[in-house]
Amino acid sequence: MRRDIHTCVSRLYAALLFYAASVPFFWPTNGIGFVAGPRSAPFTCSELMSSGGDANAMIIGFVGMSIPALLRVILMPKPMGRVEFGLFLVSIALSLGIVSLATLDCAEILHTMIWQKDFGLVSAYGAVFMALVLAFILRKTGLRAVL
Repeated sequence: MRRDIHTCVSRLYAALLFYAASVPFFWPTNGIGFVAGPRSAPFTCSELMSSGGDANAMIIGFVGMSIPALLRVILMPKPMGRVEFGLFLVSIALSLGIVSLATLDCAEILHTMIWQKDFGLVSAYGAVFMALVLAFILRKTGLRAVL
């Protein structure tokens, strides 16, 4: 029973991370990309010729989520150890840090997600958050605490 739950949680964890890693390949779903915030009239960052056009490339940071996902697929029957969990946290920090670099240029991530209703970006951040919750469950003590 416990092994079945562990396997299901591991599969869901890996699937969420693979989804987050695949988002850069089909983003932007609405064809707009990052949008500058509500401080002025909204415009897309790709309209800027000097510096803002490369802001959409920062979404590639989500590809880093594939490393802990591959590791979880390889170590599926085993509980998540400290090293794997640490690698996952470093991967989150690097991936989301790279994506947040777009805000230094012109992009407003929250404005793009909420007011422009960019489902791809919202779902990528949601998948990373859910994977974080599942990672805590997959930890050796976390799985026993939930069960």
